[in-house]
Amino acid sequence: MSAPTSFRLPFVLSPDVHPDVQTAIRYAFSGLKDVNDAIVALSKKTGTGSSTATSSATSVVGGGGSGSSASSIGLVNQQTTGTYTLGSGDFGAIIVLDTTATFAVTLASFTTPFYAIISNQCSGLATLTPQTGTVNGVSSWTIPPEGFAVVAFDGLNWWAASVYQNVIFTRGGTILNPSLPVNVVIWYAPFACTVTNVLGYVDGATGSVINARRNGTLPLLVSNLTLGTADAWTDGGAVQNTAISVGDKLEIMVISVSGTPTQIAVEIQCTRP
Repeated sequence: MSAPTSFRLPFVLSPDVHPDVQTAIRYAFSGLKDVNDAIVALSKKTGTGSSTATSSATSVVGGGGSGSSASSIGLVNQQTTGTYTLGSGDFGAIIVLDTTATFAVTLASFTTPFYAIISNQCSGLATLTPQTGTVNGVSSWTIPPEGFAVVAFDGLNWWAASVYQNVIFTRGGTILNPSLPVNVVIWYAPFACTVTNVLGYVDGATGSVINARRNGTLPLLVSNLTLGTADAWTDGGAVQNTAISVGDKLEIMVISVSGTPTQIAVEIQCTRP
């Protein structure tokens, strides 16, 4: 086998490199040279001018009619009435829900492919309900305030990929067989966040009273919560002292015990921007 012409490199390799390996390297670089020569030859035939990519609009039919996908991608459709049904002209558009406290969005059926972006700028939840089929396998899907979702239709069902501006998380604990008032530290805050709700749960006897507090002195509920319903979570209502800073501690509190409950749980719900 004769060695191929060297390309660029002199191929002065270490004597430790096996001769067959040296030959393989030379063939590899000879192949690269052939590719380079072919590109040069092809560029002379196709000219040196620049090319411009063009695209044609695709008609999307369904729901309220047909629309041009190319003309609607990236458009902003602001809605303020509290209810809205997606139209075919929303293909690739951003639907901004605003003004009202909550919003109900109907996901109509379209010819695929179809997708849209829904941004919830309301103070409450935006609820997405398919006209037919499901969304993420369930009958409806919610977007929290300041969140958004990319929704897509597969011809039968809807799928929503949600992104939340504020991450919702919880901290809490359960006290088993409580008989006396008790305060329990349940969290050290490694980041800043905001308390939104405090809930309580009792199993067994009802009537016990709970709260939660920050840094040992700042109660989170405006009024202590009496747990009047067994085996159900009860929201404590208005909250205060909600701004949690790095290094703060949270405690759950059993203010008083009524009867002989088997367990009392306190949950603190927070958002993190």
